[in-house]
Amino acid sequence: MSQSSIRGVQDLKRKRKYLSIDQKIDLIEKAERGYSVTRLAQEFNIGKATVCDIKKQKDNIRKFVAQSQTHAIGNRKTLKPAKYTDLYSAVFKWFTQHRAKGIAVSVDSIRNAAERLAEKLNIDNIKASTGWVCRFKERHGIINKKICGEALSADVGSVNAFKYKLSQHMVSNNLSWFQVYNADETGFNWKCFKETLWPLGLRRVFLVARLPVVYYNTKNAWFTQIIFEDWFQNHFCKEIRKHQINECGIRPADVKAMLLVDNAPAHPIAKLTSPDGKITCMALPPNTTSLIQPMD
Repeated sequence: MSQSSIRGVQDLKRKRKYLSIDQKIDLIEKAERGYSVTRLAQEFNIGKATVCDIKKQKDNIRKFVAQSQTHAIGNRKTLKPAKYTDLYSAVFKWFTQHRAKGIAVSVDSIRNAAERLAEKLNIDNIKASTGWVCRFKERHGIINKKICGEALSADVGSVNAFKYKLSQHMVSNNLSWFQVYNADETGFNWKCFKETLWPLGLRRVFLVARLPVVYYNTKNAWFTQIIFEDWFQNHFCKEIRKHQINECGIRPADVKAMLLVDNAPAHPIAKLTSPDGKITCMALPPNTTSLIQPMD
């Protein structure tokens, strides 16, 4: 059997592979940087014809990503939209509003909201089954996460005890109020910009080069303990020292501070101490951030 025949048999045996949206975007960007069709086919383990098809669809793929309401579409493999896009959008908006208020959202509550909103949108014959809710959650990258802090179940009784603990800590460590800091995470909705002003390929460049921020990224766009610890050690501590020395007139040997954060899983309190031990971190009690956290 000739070499070309062997190659033909191998091509026939190749399993059909579907790239995710993220992989397609990656392929398109590499193609624009000059990668050949052959190189792309080898790297992504797909046929040359598939590479050419993806390159032809690049405008549609980018438009689909730009119009998406969530980062979760990156794992999808098709551009097929939801059957009732208005309903999906309305339910997702309802969901984000409730979670932003610290309200727990169950499968049943999503199902009821979907049926109620479908009626308002004059969409008939919609039954928000458990399967529908699962598809909705998958489409928007929604996972079950424990709500930490928030007004969901604010613990008023713990507030006074924590105030006393904080006061005692400040006295024993000779901390002034200007040396006590608070930080919290929030979302930056870059897709709120008009599409013409925010080309997809430039979003990272914009964040890094134009905004006064430290840029990190994760696959699911969530904070992690690794990111928070790196920010604390390599950015927060350095900026605190610089500020207290240059702006507050504190001697370098006397620089000290304490950072207050909520009890989210992404905050590894035990690891959040500067090498000299003078900049530390303290967690607010569970379910009290809506009552006493300044950044809430």
